[in-house]
Amino acid sequence: MLVQSRVNVVACPLINSAMQGRYDAWPKGRGIARVKDLWQAGVNVSVAHDDIASPFYPLGSGNLLQAAWMNAHLSHMTGEEEIAESLRMVTTRAAETLRLGERYGLEVGRPASFVLFEAAKPLELLRLQPPCRYVFSRGRIVAETRPARTVVAMDEAEREAPTG
Repeated sequence: MLVQSRVNVVACPLINSAMQGRYDAWPKGRGIARVKDLWQAGVNVSVAHDDIASPFYPLGSGNLLQAAWMNAHLSHMTGEEEIAESLRMVTTRAAETLRLGERYGLEVGRPASFVLFEAAKPLELLRLQPPCRYVFSRGRIVAETRPARTVVAMDEAEREAPTG
């Protein structure tokens, strides 16, 4: 019936796993929507945060990679395609939930609002959680994170030795 009604489901795995079952006796339950079952049945499922630095969940940062990472764990979605799907749940599926239509996506004529990460494949985004390199809003860079620079300490003789 959910598929037929075109209902969208939004799960918030970070907050739900911390809040649900808080006052239960052991074993404690962890409340999260049946994300994997719903997705596999054809329901549009999104993953999000519903508390950011609030009294209910002071750890919320709004980082959607964290939400996708937690979803992969709690929903038992750790296969390669399932990890890619967890990322779609915070990107294209979320845009569908919000009914963004032509205002979302990387196509000519669209607003060009997106974030850019340094990762070779979806698995690396969740496994490594790299910092967001650039944030674009309407085609303009509005935030940039410069790469970390590692300097190796060496003695004076090594520092002055010619290279090449």
